[in-house]
Formats: sequence, C-alpha cells, structure tokens
Amino acid sequence: MTTSIPLHTIVPVSLNRNCDICGKEARITVNQDHFCGECMRTKRVRAFYIGRASR
Repeated sequence: MTTSIPLHTIVPVSLNRNCDICGKEARITVNQDHFCGECMRTKRVRAFYIGRASR
C-alpha cells in the first residue's frame, strides 16, 4: 500500500533558498518547504513528509 501525500501549492522559488533535504539551491516550494530538482525527482521528498508526519 502506498501513501499519497497531498501537495497543495507548488510554486517556483524566487528568493535564494536552500533545499530542506540536501542543502542545494532550491528550485521548488511545496507547502512552504523548499526542494531542489534532484530531491523532487527521487523519493526523498516523500520520505521527508512521511518522517515529518510521524513526529
């Protein structure tokens, strides 16, 4: 069974922000969290939200 994670707002990052997972320059903002393209392509973002939900 896979868990779906609702992604509400996905907008391009206009300010210089760093990825919340790996620290690289972020390109995408999801629900006020910032991610780079590499983390979005891999399953790291999903794991990030699952880990946050379990806290």
